[in-house]
Formats: sequence, C-alpha cells, structure tokens
Amino acid sequence: MAGEWVEELLDPGSFVATAVGGRSGHGSVDGRPVCVADGFGPPALAALDLALKVGCPVVASAGTATGTGYGELLSRGALASGVVPQVALVLGAAEGGPALVPALADFVVMVEGGGRLQLGDTGAIEAVTGELVDAEELAGTRAHTVRTGTAHFRAADLGEAVDLTRALLGYLPANNLEEPPALEAAGDPSVVTARDLELDGLLPPVAELPFDARRLAERVVDDGELLEVQALFAGNLLAALGRVDGRPVGVVASQPLVLAGALDAAAAEKAARFVRTCDAFNLPVLTFVDGPGFAPDADQERQGLVRRAAKLAYAYAEATVPKVTVVARQAAGPAAEVLGGRPLRADLVLAWPGARVAGLPPDQAAARGLVHDVVAPSQTRPRVSAALRLLQGKREPLPPKRHGNIPL
Repeated sequence: MAGEWVEELLDPGSFVATAVGGRSGHGSVDGRPVCVADGFGPPALAALDLALKVGCPVVASAGTATGTGYGELLSRGALASGVVPQVALVLGAAEGGPALVPALADFVVMVEGGGRLQLGDTGAIEAVTGELVDAEELAGTRAHTVRTGTAHFRAADLGEAVDLTRALLGYLPANNLEEPPALEAAGDPSVVTARDLELDGLLPPVAELPFDARRLAERVVDDGELLEVQALFAGNLLAALGRVDGRPVGVVASQPLVLAGALDAAAAEKAARFVRTCDAFNLPVLTFVDGPGFAPDADQERQGLVRRAAKLAYAYAEATVPKVTVVARQAAGPAAEVLGGRPLRADLVLAWPGARVAGLPPDQAAARGLVHDVVAPSQTRPRVSAALRLLQGKREPLPPKRHGNIPL
C-alpha cells in the first residue's frame, strides 16, 4: 500500500488506489484532484499517465522504494513537463540513474537527514579518486538545498514536507491550460494602506546601505505571505510564490543583503528556472530590482557567467505571462535589461523617484524606453495590482517553432 505521506498529503478519505498494488492512485488536496505515486517504476508511470490524461498535478516520492525502468520514467516526466505540475518528495536515498527522476520535477522537496540524490557510488568515488567522501555531505539535503540548488525546499521531517507540498499546490493550476487558483481579494486594491506607506521609508538614507528585499515584496503581495523557493541557494536573489488581489504570482527580487544584490551565475540560473516555471503554469512574474548588475568576479567569468546569465535573458524574453518590474534603487549594467527589463518584453516597468536605471535617473530612463513610469513607493502595490488586472487577458503569440534553444 502507499506510504504514510500519501494519507497525510491528501484530503481525508480521498485516496483511491488505481494500479500497482496500491502504490499509485489519486485523491484531492483542498478539494482539487492530485495524482500520487509512492516510489519509482510502475507506480510513478501510472500516476504520470493518469495526470496527463485528466490534467492534474502529480506528487511522487523518491527514496522510499526501489524500481527499475527509470529511463521510461524520465521520458514520461519530460513529456509531462510544462503540462502538469510535478512535485518530487525525496524521503530517502535515490542513487544512480533513479536520482535523475526527481531532478526533472518542477519542485523538489527533500527531508533532512534522510533525503539523498547522487549519481555516483560513494565507494566507487573513493576507490577511483582516493577521496574519502561522506554521502550526506556530498548528496544530502543540505548539499542540494544550499550548494547545488537541485532541491527547492528543505523539510525537517515528513510532516513539514507534506505541509510544504500542500502549500505549494495551492499556488499552482491543475495544468498549463488552466489559471492558478484565485482567492477572493480583500478590500479595494486601489486604496493606499498603512503597509503601503511603510514603503516610503524602506530605503536607507545612505545609498550604499542594503535593505531587505523581502520586506519590499511582503508589502506588495497579499497579507505579506510568500512561499520562498530555493531559499537557501543563491541568497543574492529571492524567488517566491505569493498572491496579488488573490491571484498567484511569481516574485523575483535581487537581494541587497547578499553581494549587494549583484547577480552571479547561481542567481541567474535560479531566476531563469523560476521564471520559466511561472511561464509554464500561467503565473505572472513580478520583479523587484536593486543591484549593481552582474558580479565583477574573475572566477565567475571562468565558470561561464556569460552563458549562464544568457539563460536569464532567455527566460524573461521567452515568457508570455504578464511581467511587471519595479526598480527600487538601481538597475545597473546588463542586469538593467535581463532582470525583467523593458527591452525583454516586460509589460510594465516602474521606477521609484530616486532610482537609477542603466545609470540614468528615471525620467531620462523613461525617455530612452527603459521605464514606463515613475511612482512613489507607497503607490507601488496599487499600480502593480491595476497592471495585473489589466493584463489578465494578455495574449502574446510566438513564432511557430518546435522549441527554443536555451543556452543550457
């Protein structure tokens, strides 16, 4: 039968086993259909097939059971990518080829102390290289949430992993043809509130001092609620899910508290992947910018910063969902364009009065087509809200093609 996590994830009494000894089936989360699979192999294949047929998210566990045929599962996961949301729960050790399966999911949740993802055998690594390797340090939860960015969420235990998954599904549509689940908006979104007025005093009096970008984002999204994605990876960039007027949005923000908000290769890839996920599942992208551009770091250049930063430019340019950007203080260098910039087809770019965009004050930046309008900080949320309401029906056709060729 399916593992304990299935009953905890799904609404009480909603689980229906559909195949493979009860290890695969479907149920509901907050009344919405979800397919589940406990382990690799046939259970996960059955869950993916059903999810694609009915158009609903699929949640599968890794590390709780072994299985063969992961190549077919990789193929099916790639087919479902961008069609239905896929969430992988890494509850134990997934080693060798099967470790690739959860890495293909849209979101990976790893449990502390038990979750592990690694391709190579630790003993073989030691035998070939002579390096003594600790499996947890090499491929455990901390490694993949902090160092590699493979996992999006770190959970202390199974209960927290389930809670994170339920919260995550609450922001996502059933499939790529549907809109994300909206809640009823509270109050008149055009009325400036006390929380809005706090933005007028958010920036430090000295331009060189940092501020917490999360405080800015929290005052624009509903109730200040954000579900941060990859929170422990590339801390110079914040990526999170939130709501504006009850509708889910993806939030991207340069974080001045880390590297002064400068973008490095890891931050560029983190933002690019998140923007593409939002675009796949119809979530508008709300971007907040305050940073000196890309990190002036020789080692970063040696690691391929140009190619990896190009992924960020590609993701924003490709995205057809509504894109709204707010420049709080500075958008410098190439980052002024690739991080939600107007040249990459942003629908609305706002700048605060003291901001500088590509070295220009906001009025001159507007004259050069880099900014649409200048707004007082306290007017940010009402303007963002109005823009997203207007853009709900946005349609932006792309040239016919098999697919683009993002610089991977």
